[in-house]
Amino acid sequence: MRNGIIIFSLFAALLFGCQAEENPELHLAEHISSLSMNEGAKWKTDAGTRMHVVALQELTNGFKESTALSDYHQLAASLQTELNMLVKECRMDGPEHEALHLWLEPVVEDVKSLSSLTDVGSGKATLQKLNQDLQLFNQYFY
Repeated sequence: MRNGIIIFSLFAALLFGCQAEENPELHLAEHISSLSMNEGAKWKTDAGTRMHVVALQELTNGFKESTALSDYHQLAASLQTELNMLVKECRMDGPEHEALHLWLEPVVEDVKSLSSLTDVGSGKATLQKLNQDLQLFNQYFY
């Protein structure tokens, strides 16, 4: 009986502990823990992938803070077009490709969130998170 209570308590703590509010610092820490270096070195990418990632970074870096929700939606549309091209033109395979997917998944989710925004305040936070995720490319890939 006592072991059952201990197991239930641990399960409840895990269950409720994982439902904490999302914040960019926590998101970044979780992302880094799932994406790792290639035995201490950066992962190799193809030229097309690098070109599209630079374009994604330039789109977000060039975005001027706005009070219009439509500006964030337009940015999301431009980012989605670039993501579609990145996926279409990617010629990577093997472990490098898998590592790229680990990096890319949060970026895709960030763009999706940006496209479905309902208020500008959320747009600023989402854009900040997207910028952090995009910059991780430079840490883990060349």
